[in-house]
Amino acid sequence: MENTNQYLLSNDEEIINTFIKGLQEINITTFEQLRLECKARNITTFTDFFEYTRSHEAPETLSLGAELLLNRVKAIKREKMESFCSSSQIGYYLSNVLSGCYQEHLMAVYVDVKNKIIAEKVIFKGTLNQAIIHPRDIFRWAIIYNAAGFFLAHNHPSEDLTPSEQDIQVTKKISSVSECMGIRFLDHFIVNTGNYLSFKEMELL
Repeated sequence: MENTNQYLLSNDEEIINTFIKGLQEINITTFEQLRLECKARNITTFTDFFEYTRSHEAPETLSLGAELLLNRVKAIKREKMESFCSSSQIGYYLSNVLSGCYQEHLMAVYVDVKNKIIAEKVIFKGTLNQAIIHPRDIFRWAIIYNAAGFFLAHNHPSEDLTPSEQDIQVTKKISSVSECMGIRFLDHFIVNTGNYLSFKEMELL
């Protein structure tokens, strides 16, 4: 089975690259240089280091990279959910999964007939619109995983959970294809840091 934690890798590379670029801006390119810089600034713990990155002395790129890295660490410390019992359970779970993402992500969670999670897949990163997202990108993986149903979730980096007209139209389009394919489209969530909106609960699906 494909690694179900793959969504964690979707933007890890860019996070690490941002962090490294920030270090390079203060002429740190090796671990030894980093050690000496920490010693010179009396940085002895990770807490000290992150406090430094939040100060006015740290380059903006390093501050951003450190913040993204910290958010990523927080995101992966949660318990893995293998199945769901309610919309609120999976809604909050997906909110946690997508926390710390500064770009819009569309993620699918595929389940079997008993609603046990088979796999989680980031479908794309960018702006959700009909020109970019196509149902085949979602149903291709549903077929590969032999899924009986799926949830969709996308984050709003603005933190506003209000669905756009494009969100609603894309959801309706995917719902229509779902009926033809015989694969249940269980819900679509818009999430931000710590909260969610369910299309099903809002009777938009």
